[in-house]
Amino acid sequence: MYNLQTGEPTMNGRSCYHTNLKLLDSSREFAKDEKGHKDFIWFRLGEVYLSQAELYMYMGQKEEAAKVITELRKRALTEGHEEALKVTPDMITLDFILDEYMRELSMEGFRWYTLKRTGKLLERALKYNPDVKDKMKAYHVTRPIPQNEVDVVTNKDEFHQLPEYDK
Repeated sequence: MYNLQTGEPTMNGRSCYHTNLKLLDSSREFAKDEKGHKDFIWFRLGEVYLSQAELYMYMGQKEEAAKVITELRKRALTEGHEEALKVTPDMITLDFILDEYMRELSMEGFRWYTLKRTGKLLERALKYNPDVKDKMKAYHVTRPIPQNEVDVVTNKDEFHQLPEYDK
């Protein structure tokens, strides 16, 4: 499942992934059952901290951004490893904050929006996802308009599918 030389997952290895237990709903009778009683995590305090750090970074206040991320990391602190979780101003870059988003909000479903908003979607997908290296193109940053929406438009000369998807 892993390439022994590089440590990267093989194609077969990427088809298997860890199950995020916090999202499992034991009230559902079977896997595809749409009825359930578990709340969906829509917004998390960790995301607020990361948004604040991102804003400080854009404002050039890297010291404040580092403080915010250090404060966020304190709740995951293991005694004796305080220095490993400390963030310094020279570490603050957009890529560092995006990595922190990934660690903090793993598998919660909003990664695409964060990468799109920051203009890093294409760059990071091509860099970190070997499955899309030859498939993802610049136009994939904009999603296609659903066909059922295009079909009901009455002014098709003004409102139409994006050219790259209109094939």
